[in-house]
Amino acid sequence: MSDLNNYYQVLELNHDASLEEIKNSFRRLALRYHPDRNREPNSTQKFIKIVEAYEALCHEKVEKLNDFTELLIKPGSVSIETSDKYAFAKVTQGNAYFYGILRSSQNSQFLVVFRDGFGNSNRWINGKVYLIERDYLLWIKEFERPINAAVSDNGTIALLHTFKKDRLSSSSPKEFIDLGGTLTVIERSGKSLFTYEFGSNIQGCAISQNGNLVSVATLYPDNSIYCFDVERKTLSWRYPIHATKMPVLGLEFKGNQIDVFSGSNIATMGKKYTITIDGILLTEYEDKSDALKKIRKQPAQEKVNSLLAMVTSDNQEDVTEGLLQLVSFVKTKGAVPHYPKIVSTLGGLIQRENGQLEPIWKVLKQIMKREPERLNPVIDNIISQVKICDSNVTWVLMVLGELGGAKPSWLKGEERYIKQKLKSKSWNERRFAAFAIGNIGSADPCFVTDAIPVLIEYISDPEKVRNELNMEAQKELEFNKQLSVSPFLDLKISMSSCDIGMVGPFMLRDACIDAIGLIGKRFPDYVNNAIPLLEKLSVDAPSPYTIKKALHALDAIRG
Repeated sequence: MSDLNNYYQVLELNHDASLEEIKNSFRRLALRYHPDRNREPNSTQKFIKIVEAYEALCHEKVEKLNDFTELLIKPGSVSIETSDKYAFAKVTQGNAYFYGILRSSQNSQFLVVFRDGFGNSNRWINGKVYLIERDYLLWIKEFERPINAAVSDNGTIALLHTFKKDRLSSSSPKEFIDLGGTLTVIERSGKSLFTYEFGSNIQGCAISQNGNLVSVATLYPDNSIYCFDVERKTLSWRYPIHATKMPVLGLEFKGNQIDVFSGSNIATMGKKYTITIDGILLTEYEDKSDALKKIRKQPAQEKVNSLLAMVTSDNQEDVTEGLLQLVSFVKTKGAVPHYPKIVSTLGGLIQRENGQLEPIWKVLKQIMKREPERLNPVIDNIISQVKICDSNVTWVLMVLGELGGAKPSWLKGEERYIKQKLKSKSWNERRFAAFAIGNIGSADPCFVTDAIPVLIEYISDPEKVRNELNMEAQKELEFNKQLSVSPFLDLKISMSSCDIGMVGPFMLRDACIDAIGLIGKRFPDYVNNAIPLLEKLSVDAPSPYTIKKALHALDAIRG
């Protein structure tokens, strides 16, 4: 019997049950077998099975709905909208639509839009790759899991893709069970020119403007840069990535060179080094690589002096690399005696306008975890400089929450700023404010007592929050009806927050549940009012994810 058949039996349903019938049956059975209500020996296991079946069947129903709209899209005219700077796009044709990640050619004539596959062992929906020339969809192709793509000025695509992890290709080596991916180069007509399999995770890719060269960056365990000749369909060279603590996430062809970008994520990545199209590291980067290797072999005292010299230099690349090396170094026992000197130097560096505040904080946070009192001399500087970062409010809230979680008295009234953000026009700012309040409250709830009722309100009525956010978004739209224009062709970019307001409040609710659980773990008396609400959500929340959150928070509060 398949798992799906079993799931329908668990929920006492026929196979043609609607999504609403699945939800109703789940609520009925969850009430009957919830561990807080049913003391029979097998009730807990029964309840877990009910939640598992509900999650799987809901997922399957939603997959079918999403897949149906995509199947309606055919080659022909389409419209494209993108709503964020990372080029997540919506492709529409009549009443059908498709969401995916967008990449543009340098001449803006071609777009490739792709999305990952999804599903489970019972039913898998392959990812899709679309090639669009101006506003005309040329073709659609399916791959199990597309993960990155680039397109040239003549419409040639470099596509990185992998497969779902529960299937092993008979032609793939054993290590491909957990690792591995494939480069497929596709010409404008849709014909595949060649493929290349990697025995490693893959991430970044680029294609030259004329489509003659493709470059790929692998991650663990290979950690290399590859360059392929498209016309000859061969590997031209492989360059082992020079010593670095950060993964290569992006590549870009610049004339006769390839710029290599690394970082902890796509949003924060920066240029790391440059390789010629012959696979040779530029001399300046080779010298830096050799210098770093020497620093790593130095005793702790000398290493500290060398790294602090880098972070205080006028060369921004040296500053970035030095801070990156410090993040790893301060985690070691040998660094502990040097914490005062490191904190003092970074405290002075905070005042410099060099755009390095986030990596500086990464170093100081590691020190805070071991010896928080070492940060006392620089706390005022950290908070004043962090608060200046208005363009990244969520990061500001995260840092303030981490500081308050370590020592609430450091905030010196900044908890008022966090509480104000609980009423922000942005659901995501509210969400990060909830995280911050949870951290602070877990250390001393007296600092956030008046914010706890707001968290409970957001948990109890996310629909009210959604309506509130949508009203604010409508006001903004009325104020600014002009649509921005994307650098990609003539694409319309909607600046409205109405769309994210549909899902955001429910993610905010889950963040507030986490915050209540953090506070209640050490100070249950402060969140007793939330217990009845959490008990209700642990039984009949519409999302299994929220049910698990509620159960986890209840366990934390009750010890």
